[in-house]
Parts: sequence; structure tokens; C-alpha cells
Amino acid sequence: AKVERIIMASPPTKNVVLQSDLRPTDVLLGRGRTIQSYSGNVRLRSIVATRRVEYNSINRNADKKRIAGEIVHLIARGGTCAGSDTTCSSGDDDAAAGYLNEILPGRFLRAATEAEAIALRQNGTVPPVSASASASASTTGSKGEETIWVDAKMDAVLDKVKQLLRAGASKIQVEHISRLSEEAKEKRLAKERAKAEARRQRQQQQQQQQ
Repeated sequence: AKVERIIMASPPTKNVVLQSDLRPTDVLLGRGRTIQSYSGNVRLRSIVATRRVEYNSINRNADKKRIAGEIVHLIARGGTCAGSDTTCSSGDDDAAAGYLNEILPGRFLRAATEAEAIALRQNGTVPPVSASASASASTTGSKGEETIWVDAKMDAVLDKVKQLLRAGASKIQVEHISRLSEEAKEKRLAKERAKAEARRQRQQQQQQQQ
């Protein structure tokens, strides 16, 4: 239920962002080394790493969805945290350890399709690209225009987060089963030791009574 509330509270699609206006905390959906190395994506993977064992150690889909939703909510809300905490780093290399960073809310964005980009420029949502702006764009489209980013659908965002959480799932699950087996073994041995100690005490009492 908590996840549904988080998703329902998410704002409707409204972000139209040029490449040069991206925040360091934004998460970009898509493929390629440039996207995967973007600061917001690196931060997402850091946060996911702190929840991966928990995610892969539970079976209920509702609990898995809750964890994914909490990660999305954490990124979207922003806030303030210590610079030494890598899970809430803003991506600013100048942030010294222990320094309190103001973390901008992160947006989950995808690249606009060519048809969407044309429509956004034609209706004035995105201004026409000048020659100088095109030359300074860090990422360009097929026509040398700066990439336009728009809100990704929440279903796609949650699927992306779940995919990251599932990474290494088999190893984690094997370790979890092994840990449970060890815990069960320890409990069994503890119970046997308790029974043995109880027998020893009964025998001692009987000997004293004789």
C-alpha cells in the first residue's frame, strides 16, 4: 500500500529538460556508457547496492515492489545529507567528506523520440537550437541538436530499479539459503546442548539424592 501512495503522489509528466539543464541527481533511462556513467545513475546504483541483499532475500512481490518504490522516492525527494554518505551524494566532486550537501530532487528521464522532439520545438516548449548552442551541447541527436529529456513512465522506472536490484540475485539467494541453513544448524545444536545439560543436571540431582 505504501508503494501505491508513493507512485500516486508522483507529479504528472511535466519535465522537458535539455541536456545542458540536467541535474547531477537526475537518473537517465536508456543504454550506453554515457548514460550509465552519468552521476545520477551512479548514485542510483549506490543506493540499490544498500538494498540488494534485502530485496533478494524476500519472496513476496509486494515487499519487493515496496523496496523499489522506496528507492525511487528517496531519489525524487532530495534533501540534505553528509558528504561521506555515498548513497546520497549529489555527484559533486568538490563535496568533502563530512560536509552537508543539499541534494537536489532527482528526476527519472528518458530521451525524447525524434517525433516528440520535433513537436516540442514546433510548439515552443523547447526553443529552436542556435548554432552556438548546438556546438556546445554535450550530447547531440542525429541532426546536431541538443538531446531533449522527458519524464519516464513510472512503470519503466520501477522496472529499471528492480532490474538493478536483481543483479547478482542467484549468488545472494544461495548465500541467504546457506545462512538460513547455518542458523537452523546452530539452533539444532543449541537445543541438543540444552537437552544434554538438562540430562546432566537430572543425573546429578539423582546422585545427590542417593
